[in-house]
Amino acid sequence: MVKVICEECFYTGEKTEFEENSDYCKECVGEHAMCPKCNTAYHTALITE
Repeated sequence: MVKVICEECFYTGEKTEFEENSDYCKECVGEHAMCPKCNTAYHTALITE
């Protein structure tokens, strides 16, 4: 399982949690994964193993 850390709020969770919380991203002008805690775009997250 892949752990992801949000760089905004430092929430640590499974990559699937971030993917399940998909929403519209203003920066990318499209929908993709977001932090389930603070709703920050996934591209500001660190992937750890």
